[in-house]
Amino acid sequence: MVLLAAEGLPNAEIGRQVGMTRQTVIAWRARYETGGIDALADLPRSGRPPVIDESAVISS
Repeated sequence: MVLLAAEGLPNAEIGRQVGMTRQTVIAWRARYETGGIDALADLPRSGRPPVIDESAVISS
């Protein structure tokens, strides 16, 4: 989204290309403008952290 915005595409067109709403594009662009590339990382979530069976993922 950020790269498409840098190319000058409007929010609605970016949303169509990436399969998100215009409002979501606006939110992500604002997040990037506020905190740079680090702001695009996943935010911590509440609840129990997921348990990943690494051996099952590797063998898949």
